[in-house]
Amino acid sequence: MTLRDGAEGVERDAVRAVELFEIDIKERKQSKSMVCLGNMMRDGADGVARDTDRAIQLYGMAVEEDNNAEAVAQLAALQRDRSDGSTRDEGE
Repeated sequence: MTLRDGAEGVERDAVRAVELFEIDIKERKQSKSMVCLGNMMRDGADGVARDTDRAIQLYGMAVEEDNNAEAVAQLAALQRDRSDGSTRDEGE
């Protein structure tokens, strides 16, 4: 998460953070990484386009993996926003 947020002595690199989260998800099936990457996809980041479909997919994976409470909440919020039309990806 240091690459995602930046820290003393570590430059923020959202693109590299996405790569590392994807590796962690693939190799270790870590729900925390699914949620963190889902948050990045939901919000977008420097060099990372907003993608709510991918965010929903990641939150769903985290729920399936270990019923991650944060993923449940984020998934519900995104689905609610989608149902009322308030969440749009860039370019829509």
